Amino acid sequence: FDITYKFSEEGMLVTHHYGETNYTFDDIEFITMVAADPEMLLCVLNIKAGKDIFNIPFTMKEEYCEKIYDFVNERIKKEEDE
Repeated sequence: FDITYKFSEEGMLVTHHYGETNYTFDDIEFITMVAADPEMLLCVLNIKAGKDIFNIPFTMKEEYCEKIYDFVNERIKKEEDE
């Protein structure tokens, strides 16, 4: 099944076969970016929101992966912010 991710100033909207789920930036516990390929042909975003973990692959789209990572990472609460 297909999953669509939309990122906005309000958070992350995930559209899946069950419907839609909204996550605010307060819901997102962490985001990591992994370069699975040394040539940067594959990057993966790992996002944990509540009990859900999302692994979003980007093939040959490193710049998109980095932009989303930076966008979300700037907006989530970090332990040192508390």
